[in-house]
Amino acid sequence: MAIQSEQVAHSELVGGSATTLHSHSGGGADFKPYKVYDATGNQVINETERTVNLDTVDISDANYSLASDEITVVGAGTYLISMTVAIEQYDTSGGTRSMTNFWMESDDGGSYAEIIGSFMAIYARETCIDEHGGNNTTFLFVQDNASKKLRIRGVVPNASGTHVDTMVNRTSVSILKVV
Repeated sequence: MAIQSEQVAHSELVGGSATTLHSHSGGGADFKPYKVYDATGNQVINETERTVNLDTVDISDANYSLASDEITVVGAGTYLISMTVAIEQYDTSGGTRSMTNFWMESDDGGSYAEIIGSFMAIYARETCIDEHGGNNTTFLFVQDNASKKLRIRGVVPNASGTHVDTMVNRTSVSILKVV
């Protein structure tokens, strides 16, 4: 198997010029990923909207920071974001069902708004002692100014079943600047 040069393999990204893995002259993207996750877990998600715990940086990058469950994205650009959440129901009777909604919000000065395309729902039905569920969403996010904060929000819609808990090490956010 022949290996193509990055110039040939990714010409639409680099504008036909030579590249390195993490930067190039074709658009200012930084292909170094950033990843955070919830190492604590066991956070109750119920009928009250709440910010989901993110407490550990797995892959660091100076262009991002994590504090108080919020990721700060330093520079303007277009980002590919992947968000994964896993939940479990504990000690409920067999057949208990739940629907849990999660989404990502952005803030650039005190006013959070849902990022279009970030919404996901998790359905779980307990069939024995514990039941687990999970989902992932991947979306593009355009940041037009510096230092926006991102956070995951979650809620169990009214009358949709029992509360759930987040699972240890199973909720994460990965970010890659693409333009």
